[in-house]
Amino acid sequence: MSNKWFKTYEDDIRLLLKDPTALQIYNWVRLNVDENGTMTSGRNKAAEELDIEPKTFQKALHDRLCKRWGIFEAAPSPNGKFTIIKFRDWEKIQTILCRLSTWFHKR
Repeated sequence: MSNKWFKTYEDDIRLLLKDPTALQIYNWVRLNVDENGTMTSGRNKAAEELDIEPKTFQKALHDRLCKRWGIFEAAPSPNGKFTIIKFRDWEKIQTILCRLSTWFHKR
């Protein structure tokens, strides 16, 4: 298990608490993104890891997390076999984390 930690906006959580599937996908993506806030996964692999149907994963990701709430951007990989998922505000989130880290280290 890694020692990752991350900041989540309260507004995001308030939206997601009303949608357990979207919350599950959101947390799964947060735990699997690289240092640029991006990850690549196929819907079948994602669905298997999350124990949901592939269609449920696709619908929650694209319809709600991307289109309705604008938390992620999702696009097909160049070969079309996978989806590239990216946090829209990753740079802003990282700036906040850096400031918090600096503040904690000064204490």
